[in-house]
Amino acid sequence: KNQYQKDSNMIIGHGYSKFYQKYFENFKDKEFNLLEIGTWKGSSCAAFAKYFKNAKIFGIDRNFKFKYKSNRIKFINCDLTIFKDLEKLGNILNELKFKIIIDDGSHVLTHIMKNLMTFLSRVESNCYYVIEDFNAPKDEPHLNDGKGEEILIEELFQNIQEKKVLNQ
Repeated sequence: KNQYQKDSNMIIGHGYSKFYQKYFENFKDKEFNLLEIGTWKGSSCAAFAKYFKNAKIFGIDRNFKFKYKSNRIKFINCDLTIFKDLEKLGNILNELKFKIIIDDGSHVLTHIMKNLMTFLSRVESNCYYVIEDFNAPKDEPHLNDGKGEEILIEELFQNIQEKKVLNQ
């Protein structure tokens, strides 16, 4: 059943697979690391493991609902808002770099920004850091926990594209 349409019996999902196939196809048979922030039960980690035949998939979430097992999938229970968990995560990931990082975790603005600051340096050159649902804080005001002077993700992307200096 489609979680977004109560009267539908079809599962339509988010539609990210078209984007992922277009941009990630050249990694399909390569050996690399992929990190997904926010795994819920692990369905997308399993799908990535099936699509990327030689990739090692890392999934981070604060829940214990992860239900997939594979020698190429490593689930890490971690609440990215807790300093101790971040410290533990740093020890587990050590110096790993990733060709693809997908943030599908909390859609709260400060969490998205914190994840970006924490993980962007772990992306290999000319690879991908994806923020799913990056407009959620704009579209759903309860997810914008800024103090009125925040920069939304869309604006951040625009500033980067225009090579504007960003104040921290």
